[in-house]
Amino acid sequence: MNLRYRNFRLADTQSCLRLLEIYPDSTARLLSQLPAFWKQLLAEQAIIAVTIEECEPGHRPQIVGFGATVFVNEGFMREALAAREPCLIQRLVERELRGNGSPILRRNGIARANAADGLNTIIVHSAPKTPLGDEPGYAYRYYLKEAIVWAHRGYRIKEGLQEVWSANDLEWIEAYLIRRSDYSEYYGRTGRPVPQHRAYLYGVSADEVLRNASSLAAPVFLYTPPRFHFSRGAQDMLALALDGETDIALANSLNVSLATVKMRWRQIYERIEEISPELIPEMAGKQSEANRGKEKRRHVIEYIRNHPEELRPFAVPRNIIPGRRSEPSIPRSVRP
Repeated sequence: MNLRYRNFRLADTQSCLRLLEIYPDSTARLLSQLPAFWKQLLAEQAIIAVTIEECEPGHRPQIVGFGATVFVNEGFMREALAAREPCLIQRLVERELRGNGSPILRRNGIARANAADGLNTIIVHSAPKTPLGDEPGYAYRYYLKEAIVWAHRGYRIKEGLQEVWSANDLEWIEAYLIRRSDYSEYYGRTGRPVPQHRAYLYGVSADEVLRNASSLAAPVFLYTPPRFHFSRGAQDMLALALDGETDIALANSLNVSLATVKMRWRQIYERIEEISPELIPEMAGKQSEANRGKEKRRHVIEYIRNHPEELRPFAVPRNIIPGRRSEPSIPRSVRP
């Protein structure tokens, strides 16, 4: 079994919808709304979504897992934690698609929270292809968990929630998260019978993880603030460069000129030299300009791969002055 994870693309929509169909909370109404929901949030960089692919020689990669999370404002997080009624994801999707009053944070809101007290996240989808009970199901779930951790690296997470409907999910979820509610009060208050497939609300906070160093959820809460505060254009380019794209491919993917790509690389190198020149060591011997450029890029990409916080939205502190040759001073609330 050869599995890999990557970021979700709109072309994956139908494959991911098929994965969700087996889950009790995936009503026809919700499934019909999700394509517009995903498209809208992807366009505004307001969703973290990943897929798991099974790659067998001689066959096209097949999507066998899908996970997605969003960052929400404090009001919605408190409302969700109150657990007044189930169907959390349906409410979240409908508020987003109504066009106003969405609790889902956009890039600027994410940047402000990331530089302050942290972000509240809600897992809206966690869907492996097969049930938990067989061997492929465990592999798919493991990779999905790894993919979600990978996708959240570089964000300051304060608290996370997930609503679980499938009995097959409970054993897995309880290894990572803490049960917040089974919505018993809701069924008692409304007089509605408890359905065969009922909702459970699970979550964990950074404070809880700090009190339990062995928590399996700990990797999601590891955080270091960025050092370089690259521009958004530079961040977008570096994210693509991690996959080894050439400058021409970067220009095509970003819909900019080749000259713009080369200018962004120069700005990245200049920023690094201002803040941390040792990151790009001096080139020994007589090397061609092309080889020096390749080596500089290799060092930068290696650093970015290990420090994804440099690619995340972050409200730049006002005391960072462009051109200053020193480590930027980070506000007290942002320090780890």
